[in-house]
Amino acid sequence: RGGHAAKPHETVDAIVAACQLVNVMQTLVSREIDPVSPAVISIGQIQGGTADNVIADRVSLVGTLRTIDPQVRKQLFAALERMARETGQLFRATVTISFSEGYPPIDNHPASTELARLAAIDTVGQGQVPGLPYPSLGGEDFSYYLARVPGCFVRFGGQLPDRPEAAAHSPLFDFAEEVLPLGAEFLARVAWTALQHRLQTGS
Repeated sequence: RGGHAAKPHETVDAIVAACQLVNVMQTLVSREIDPVSPAVISIGQIQGGTADNVIADRVSLVGTLRTIDPQVRKQLFAALERMARETGQLFRATVTISFSEGYPPIDNHPASTELARLAAIDTVGQGQVPGLPYPSLGGEDFSYYLARVPGCFVRFGGQLPDRPEAAAHSPLFDFAEEVLPLGAEFLARVAWTALQHRLQTGS
C-alpha cells in the first residue's frame, strides 16, 4: 500500500520489505546448505518506486539461483518460498514468487573429457591446460547436448595481454581474436584424437 513519504504509518512499504528479503535471502546458502555443495542466490534486478516523496506500493526483484545438485535446488526453492512468505507477513505485504527451471548443470563425460585434455595438451602444451579447480555455477545450454550425447564442455582462454581480466557479462569484456585459429586447431585435434581412439579400441 503506497502513500506519502511523510506518512509511512499509513502505508505498507514495498521497498523496505524488498530490501529485507534481499538481505535474508543471502543466509539461505550460508546457513541451510552444506558448505561443500556449490550454490548461489543473486538478485540482479530491482524495480520499484516512482518519486522521491512517494512510498512504493510495488517492487519487483529478479535474480538467479544456481546449484549443481538437483536436490539442493529443490531445497533452495522451498526455502526461498518460505522466506518470501514470512517476509511478507513480517511487513504486512503480499509477496508473489515464481521460478523458471533454467539450464541443468553440465555433466562432462569422463572419457570425452580425457580425449579433449590430450588434444589440448597437443595443441598448447602441458602447462597451458590447468583444468578447473572447482565446479562453475555458470549457466550453459550445452548441458542439453550432454544429457543426450557423451561429450565435455571446454573453456578456451583468449585474454588480451594488455588488459585486466573482465567477467563475461562485464562491459569491459573483450578477447584476443588471434586465438581463434588455435581454437580451430584444438577442435580438429579433438576430432582426430577421438577417431584414433575409436580405431584403436573399437568404441
